[in-house]
Amino acid sequence: PQSVMYGSSAIGGNINLNSVPTLGSSISQTLGSNGLSVTNLSIGEMVGDSTVVNLELEKESRDGPSAVLAGTEDDPFESTGFALSQETELDNGFTFYTGIIQNKNDISYDDTTGNEEYTGDVTFQNLQASLTSDNTRIVLNRATHDRQYTEPYSGGVRNAEYDSVVNTAQAE
Repeated sequence: PQSVMYGSSAIGGNINLNSVPTLGSSISQTLGSNGLSVTNLSIGEMVGDSTVVNLELEKESRDGPSAVLAGTEDDPFESTGFALSQETELDNGFTFYTGIIQNKNDISYDDTTGNEEYTGDVTFQNLQASLTSDNTRIVLNRATHDRQYTEPYSGGVRNAEYDSVVNTAQAE
């Protein structure tokens, strides 16, 4: 499925949202081949004397190229995402962090024969909280992945879905 975003030989991709709060604001626009358009807005502000809050929004879309190596049909992709985080320096030497990242992708591409259509709506969300110091690190994390899609199979096209939730805790 990454071939829609990165070309017919791609096997992976990335979500370009930062989870570490940063100061300052920026807006950027990238335009490229195959109708590529990426817009990013980032706002980071100090709240009080010890807290940084950051919001980042991103939208990416492209018309193609075809997911099939010699294909002629454009296989579009659209992605929207956001990251919201805060980091507070506490008086006791600890740093408290909370963050959420969410990304939603809408994809549509041909299968490897170029004859059938695969479409998908994919949502990824990551929630994290941590408390750290020079010699302590406690992290709680929850990652969810929800995907609804149509896929070709020997009898035609079928609807399917994949959902997962992973909760982790780490203490050092």
